[in-house]
Amino acid sequence: MLRFIFRLAGYVAILCCLGACTHQPTAQDNGPMKTIKITDSDLMKESPMHDIIRSIELIPLETSDSCLVSMVRDPLFTTDRIYIKSGGSILVFDRKGQFVNRFNRRGRGPQEYTALSSFFLNDFGGFTVLDGPGQKLLVYDKNDSCVMTQRMTVQSGPMVSIGDNLILCSNPAKQPLFIWDTAKEKVVADLLPLDETRIRLPLHTFWQHAGNTYFFPIRRSDIYTVTAEGISGGWHFDFGARTLTGDPLIPGGQFGYTMPEGSALITNFLESERYVYLTAQLIVAPPVKVYFIYYSKATSEIRIITDTDRIFPPAPQDVTPEDRFAEIQDAISLLAQIQIWDEFLTDPEDRALLESMKAQMANVKPEDNPVICVYTLQDF
Repeated sequence: MLRFIFRLAGYVAILCCLGACTHQPTAQDNGPMKTIKITDSDLMKESPMHDIIRSIELIPLETSDSCLVSMVRDPLFTTDRIYIKSGGSILVFDRKGQFVNRFNRRGRGPQEYTALSSFFLNDFGGFTVLDGPGQKLLVYDKNDSCVMTQRMTVQSGPMVSIGDNLILCSNPAKQPLFIWDTAKEKVVADLLPLDETRIRLPLHTFWQHAGNTYFFPIRRSDIYTVTAEGISGGWHFDFGARTLTGDPLIPGGQFGYTMPEGSALITNFLESERYVYLTAQLIVAPPVKVYFIYYSKATSEIRIITDTDRIFPPAPQDVTPEDRFAEIQDAISLLAQIQIWDEFLTDPEDRALLESMKAQMANVKPEDNPVICVYTLQDF
């Protein structure tokens, strides 16, 4: 939701992505919090598509008998490759969407995984894999040979590398946020103690960008950075009186709690070189209204589209090395959405973007092609 290019340092540094719980962390390194102020006046403004997006590139991923794509997840971009997780395989494409090769080492052997829970690029030119059911880490080189395996002594979900031999891990039922040392083969830091009342809450993933590792508790107003030294500053989103502070949970709802009416909840976050993107939900009675918010670091300008009025696909999932936002769309759904937009778009600049999308979709096979949408944002 993401550019993940990580380092194996020392014996090996393992790479992964994590979820965060809604327990409020205590900062262990009081780094500065950068504030983005979003007023009710900002939330009432609607930006046309061309005020946010300069151009849209559609990259259909090649499919064939030797490259069947299903349940596409976790896009990972480099300057010349696109990597996706599809079932138990890692599929590799060039930046035009042409199939390059498939990585699959599923099996019961000591150097195989039973389930591909996470994957990452490593310094050996290959992949680092987390076998979730077996809690086994496997490192493969560029020839797909396994050069290291290691079993964790504690159960963990997805992870992410934060330095030499150190990986940031999450186990929502026991240790929501802790550091595993692959050299010592043990937990060396517990950053976020378990809150027994929150173990049923949904988790959110980590995000890495430009050497920073972020996590944020769902339904809070702060994005935190994490290093080997602990939790530090990040981004604070100030929605005025709508900002969630302290413990806003009240009984009821799907997960045993609900949020106060009028609250602004952050449910997604990305940062690029020039922009911050977030999805915010506004709790109103009875529906929830969703805002897609883009913030310029250079000018502090904010541009917003709502879920009812936005005219491009949903929240981006990653940032490319070229500082563009990207997401994966099902080709059939994307084609249907383009047809809907074609019926009501009247702004000439928005129609120009739509016509570009229609032209790029002309040769896509909707029945078997996922499409990566890459958005170049306007300078604002």
